[in-house]
Amino acid sequence: MHVSTYHTSKSVVDETAHLFLADGLDNTETTPDETEFIDVRAFPFDTVLRMVLDGDIVDSMTIVAVLLAARRRENSRG
Repeated sequence: MHVSTYHTSKSVVDETAHLFLADGLDNTETTPDETEFIDVRAFPFDTVLRMVLDGDIVDSMTIVAVLLAARRRENSRG
């Protein structure tokens, strides 16, 4: 599900991020590129939200995605 599209910088770079939310994914093996170092760990959503709010997660794409997903969850619960 599409969560947001936003510009990652207002003037420094010309980059657009497209954020999506997915569930029911399966863990699979893949070979990363030479310059990629990926550590995949699963966390419950409420833990990730707490990590954003506590400042443990600091990259803008994750923060935007998690906060907007939290808001959608809140709105869907009524």
